[in-house]
Amino acid sequence: MDSDLELSESENSNETSIQEKSLAINKFKKYYSGGYLGYNHVHNFGNVLHIITSDDYFNSYVKDLEPRFKEYLNEIPENISYTILPILKWQRNGGYKSVTISKSIKITRFSSANLLALAVADSLVDTFYIYDFQGLDITLFIMGRPWLSADDFNVKFFEVTDNLDKQIEKETLKGFSAFKENSTFFLWKYHYG
Repeated sequence: MDSDLELSESENSNETSIQEKSLAINKFKKYYSGGYLGYNHVHNFGNVLHIITSDDYFNSYVKDLEPRFKEYLNEIPENISYTILPILKWQRNGGYKSVTISKSIKITRFSSANLLALAVADSLVDTFYIYDFQGLDITLFIMGRPWLSADDFNVKFFEVTDNLDKQIEKETLKGFSAFKENSTFFLWKYHYG
């Protein structure tokens, strides 16, 4: 009889623990809803497997991404800046996995689609260099959320766009130097080994 009582108390304790965890998660979501959990606009940019198998993978993917970003940017309101986070998702052993491929990127409707395509393509190359995606279908998602409105800035909104584009360009150029150093190994690994 005592063991039944202990089991009952243990179950009750476990339920309390689950409730406490649930409350803690809800509290976290309430206070940090602007963080990762706030990325509630999800856009599927499609399968990126062909980037590995293409001989001119980088340039062909930039050309493929640019029109997708143009379409994406047209959906953003004119007076709101957004923050986006590129994510790769794949399925392995019956479960889904995902990884962010860069830091968040701040944009406006008027951001350069070409710069965004270059930045994301560069991040894809870095990610393919690090992870083994051979034989997997890999999908690129762009997760986004509103960031600040035009009224939140001390400068005209077109200046905000210019400054954000300069930041994207600066980050992308840093990546290109690493790309040049690693591109020979990258090509060999995915084409021959």
